[in-house]
Amino acid sequence: MRLKESIEREQLLVQRAVRAAEQLDLALRNEHELREQIDRLTEFNRAVERSAPWRFIQFLRGFAGRKW
Repeated sequence: MRLKESIEREQLLVQRAVRAAEQLDLALRNEHELREQIDRLTEFNRAVERSAPWRFIQFLRGFAGRKW
């Protein structure tokens, strides 16, 4: 009886460990995708801020006191 319960507990722990490892892999993939998306958005923002039209608009907005 004790041996059977011990085996069942061990199997349950193994299943939990496998699920935890799978969830960790999923979380790491999501983190990587989010970091890539942040990098792309950061580059886009830098490109916009460096563009001549954006700088010109900001120059004009400076006269109205609404510069970003």
